[in-house]
Amino acid sequence: MLFLSGIKHRENNEKSEWERTEALIPRIEDSRCGEQLDDEVTFITYASNDHFAESRAAILSLRSNNFTNKIIYYDLGLLSSDEIYREFKAFWILDSSIRFVNLTEWRRFNERVRSGAVESFALRFTADHSIFAATQAGMYEYLPLNVSIARKNMMFAATTFAVRSSFAKEAVKWNVLCALTKDCMDPPDAKIFCYFVNGSFGDFANCHRFDQSSINLILTSLKQRMAIPYQIETNGTIRDGFEPFGSVKREDVIRRKLDPIKC
Repeated sequence: MLFLSGIKHRENNEKSEWERTEALIPRIEDSRCGEQLDDEVTFITYASNDHFAESRAAILSLRSNNFTNKIIYYDLGLLSSDEIYREFKAFWILDSSIRFVNLTEWRRFNERVRSGAVESFALRFTADHSIFAATQAGMYEYLPLNVSIARKNMMFAATTFAVRSSFAKEAVKWNVLCALTKDCMDPPDAKIFCYFVNGSFGDFANCHRFDQSSINLILTSLKQRMAIPYQIETNGTIRDGFEPFGSVKREDVIRRKLDPIKC
């Protein structure tokens, strides 16, 4: 595995490893989902102790809405995207606030993925601010992206759908490399809380979203180079969005004893 000190982006220097991947980027048809069946998709969720009751509600939403797929539950500190990618052919990574509510619409989404209309590493729930607004400047030294693109593009939350493909492999690889380098994932002066003064797109809100920032930078750069269409339409709607089959319910908890849930 390559150390990120060897890929750090510097102007007027030889091309970084990140830049050199452009020649290796798979063509758009290689980013398609393939022919996996709906029941081969695994749901992966996680929580810390203070969100455990919320995560129980997330699991119950899947089973009560007739999703029979395998569910994997991680302690927050043990979640590893590269291990998940190696083990599972297709998966969703969900935080404890995500609820899946419509099996029929979810199956339609899967058809769109199989057809190639949806990329094989997809973020579809918006964070209502730009990538630029919530990404500390130091991260761009490792994962360069034109500032005008970072200002224009919406940041997406970390709710992720992924299928094994060369496109997804590139995304996971660079995210793992960033995570292994402190100044990439956690650059100096990084703060979690945002302060929006003049809107949520053009100005930096003096905050950083860590792994959410990194995966948004990586996917935006890869899609730019592969000419994959931006997922927000000109009328503001999200192309192949999450809303037809899912929702977000923060602080929706279940503390009572549950009936046995088949997993």
